[in-house]
Amino acid sequence: MSPDIEKLIEDVEVEAVYLVEEEIPTYVVVTPKDAEVISRLKSGVIDPETDVNVVVLNPAEYMKLNDLNPTLSEMLARGRRLV
Repeated sequence: MSPDIEKLIEDVEVEAVYLVEEEIPTYVVVTPKDAEVISRLKSGVIDPETDVNVVVLNPAEYMKLNDLNPTLSEMLARGRRLV
């Protein structure tokens, strides 16, 4: 896991973190504290020079992912769980 993602989720309750390795790596963070993680993203926790995508989902969104975003669900099937 990249150091930026580790900083992003530090001291936050996280249910899962997935990495989908593509041209631009995509991290999917599943957390009941999604508002806090999004706030950290907006505050610049991740270095702007870092070329990654981050998707933040709460557990309810994760459970309905096939309905909400089938493309992201397919991406997760190709990814690997880190946490």
